[in-house]
Amino acid sequence: MKHLLLTSCLFGITSMSMAQTYSSPNQLGSGNLPGTFDSLVFTLYDGNWTPQISLPALAKDKASVKIVSKATWGTQVLQAHSDVPLPALSLATGQTLEYKYSAVAQRWEIVAPTAWAPNTGGTFSLSSNTERVQRAAMADGAWAQALNLPTTAMDGALLLVNSRATWSSRIDPSQVLHASTMPLRTKDEYAFVFNARLGKWVLSKGPETTQSLSALRNGQLPVPTTAMTRLSLPAGTAATTVRLPARAGDRDRVVISSNANARSSIANSNVKGVGTMTVGLNQSYEFMWNADAATWVPLKMPRTLVNTATLKSTMLPAVQTPVTEVVALGNEQPDKQVQLSKQALVGDRVVVRSAMPGGLQVAYAQGNVSNIYKVAKDEEVAFVKTADGWSQETETIRILLTYGQGVTAKYGAQAAASRQLESLRLTNEALENSGARFRFQVAGLLEVPNLGSTLNDALNLGRTNVGIQTERQRLLADAVYYEGTESGCGLAFVNSTPSDFNMLASGSTACGTTVMRHELGHNMGLGHGNGVVPTVMSGNSVSSFATPSRFDPSLGVHLGHGANVPDEVAPMNKNATSVARFR
Repeated sequence: MKHLLLTSCLFGITSMSMAQTYSSPNQLGSGNLPGTFDSLVFTLYDGNWTPQISLPALAKDKASVKIVSKATWGTQVLQAHSDVPLPALSLATGQTLEYKYSAVAQRWEIVAPTAWAPNTGGTFSLSSNTERVQRAAMADGAWAQALNLPTTAMDGALLLVNSRATWSSRIDPSQVLHASTMPLRTKDEYAFVFNARLGKWVLSKGPETTQSLSALRNGQLPVPTTAMTRLSLPAGTAATTVRLPARAGDRDRVVISSNANARSSIANSNVKGVGTMTVGLNQSYEFMWNADAATWVPLKMPRTLVNTATLKSTMLPAVQTPVTEVVALGNEQPDKQVQLSKQALVGDRVVVRSAMPGGLQVAYAQGNVSNIYKVAKDEEVAFVKTADGWSQETETIRILLTYGQGVTAKYGAQAAASRQLESLRLTNEALENSGARFRFQVAGLLEVPNLGSTLNDALNLGRTNVGIQTERQRLLADAVYYEGTESGCGLAFVNSTPSDFNMLASGSTACGTTVMRHELGHNMGLGHGNGVVPTVMSGNSVSSFATPSRFDPSLGVHLGHGANVPDEVAPMNKNATSVARFR
C-alpha cells in the first residue's frame, strides 16, 4: 500500500508520492540531480534557476527524469551519463527534456519519438518535423540500404541514429553538411545537429575506427571506413613513420597520438602547409580531409617550447613540430643570440618572444645572406622556413596602451595594467591563429584622465590629447588603445586606408578583455563580419579572424565561410606594412 506524503522532504526534494517527485534548483541547492528517485520532475523558474544541470551517474532501472524550463534564461543539461553523444543540450524557456535510465546500458536514454525503417531495402527518407530530439532506427525486419535525413528541422534539432540490423547500411550524405564516411552497421550510433543557417545536418558524433601500428603496412593508414580514425602508438614503440591515407571521405578525421618515449614521424606528403611532424609522449595530432583540395588539413598540432636559458649552444635544436616557440626570459646576458635550426623542413615556423630588456638576437640564413633580427623586449616575431632558407614572417606594430583614471579607481593600478596586457595577448593569439603576418608590441602603459562620458568622446579626444600624443611620439608607437569606464563596449576608427591620425581604438570595462582584438581589427581596416563561425569580427567568441586557410573543427567549414569578406587576414596584412612604419 502506498502512502501519500504531502510535506516530506529528502535532500531538498519535495515528494508528492513514492512514484512522482518534484523539485527545483532552490530546493535541491544545485543542478546536480540525485539518483535516488523513481520519477523526478525538475522545473526551472525565474528566481529559481541554475545555469547547468547534470544527470546522476547511476539510478534505479527505468527511473525517469523530466526537466522543464519556465525560466527566462537558458540552461545547459550535461549529457555525460546519457546516450546523447554531445557535451550538453541547451534548454530554453518552454522546452522540456526527458530521460529514462537503463541499468543494462548504465546510462540515461533520452525520450524521443523513433522512426523505424520500413523493410523495403531501398532508401529510408525521414520526413521533416518540429521535434527538438528525434530518433531513427534500423533492425532486422526494419532495414533499408540507406537513411536519408530530413530536409528541414528546427535550428539545433538533434537526430540520433542507431542500428541493430544484421545487414549494414549507410547514411546518405545529401542532407549532411559534408559527405563524410558514414556507414550504418550493427551497434553503430550517430548524432546529427541541424544548422538552420546552413540548411544542413552536421555530423556531431559517429562510430570510430581504432587502428594499431602492427596492423599497418609500412606505417600506411588505410582509407577510412568511418568518419573518425584513431591511431595510438603504445608505450615502447620504436621510432617509426606513419603515413596518412591517400584519400578519404570529405571532412573525415584522423587522430594520431603517442604513449611512447621515442618520437615517431608523420609524413607530410599530403598535408597542407606544414613541415616537420613528429609525435612523442602524450602528444597528438588531428587532421581533417578537405575533399575540395584533396589534402589533409591539420586541426590540432603540438608545439615545441624552447627556453633560451636551457640551451647548451646558440643553435636551436632540430625542429620536431610544425611550430617551435622560443621564449627568452629577462635574466640572461644582454647580448644573447640564438640561431634558427638548420634541421628544418619547408613550412616549419619559429615564434620568438622576448622579455629581455636588451632584446634577443635571432640569427638565420636566407639563401647566401646571413641575417640578424633583434627581438625587442615584449616583442613577438615569427619566422618561417622556405625553399630558400629562413624568412621573417611577421612585422611589428608598436602600440601605446592607455587606461582612464576610472579604471584605476575600479580595479587598482596593477589590475588596470594587467587587463591591457591580457587583452594584447589575446589579440596576438588571434593573429597567430589566423596566420596573420603582423603582431602588436606594447610600447608603454599610461594612465590618463577619463576621456569624456562615452567611447565616442574617448576616440575624438584621444587623437588630440596632449599627454597621449606626447607619450606616443616619445615611445614611437604606431597605434593607441584606450580602455575606460565610459558608456559603450568598444569603438574604433575603421581605417580602410591606413591612417596615423585615426590609428586609435577603445574599449570599456563593461565588456571583457577580448574587446581589444575586435576594435584593433577595425583599426586595421575591417568592418563587422557575418560569417557562419563567430570569429573576431563576427561575434568574437572564436580566437581567429576570418580566413579560408583555417577551419572550424566542429562545423568543418573554413573560418571565413558565409562572410561578405571571407578573408579578413589579407587586407590586414596589406595595411600592416604601412601601419608598422607610422613611427
